[in-house]
Amino acid sequence: MERNSEWKEKHMGKLTLPNDAAGWDRLAIAILKSELKMADMTYVDLERKLAGIGVDDHHKNISARIQNGRFTAAFFLQALVCAGVSELSLPRLPDDQA
Repeated sequence: MERNSEWKEKHMGKLTLPNDAAGWDRLAIAILKSELKMADMTYVDLERKLAGIGVDDHHKNISARIQNGRFTAAFFLQALVCAGVSELSLPRLPDDQA
């Protein structure tokens, strides 16, 4: 399986800066889904890893939460840690806005 930067570049492309709240939600969903995919992690796997850090949740709830984009920042970080993520690629402000 393609891994890390190759997969991310192919499937995430160049991230663009969202211009509304829904866009930020979509970006968070895309980042989380891509990181889980790169880790070759299913929602059942994520459920088990989350349980290992004290988060009790069912994989069906996890799936619904991610698909709907209705998750907290804490869940986002917990899922990324469980997927082994240590760095994120985020969109940058245009030079004239930085």
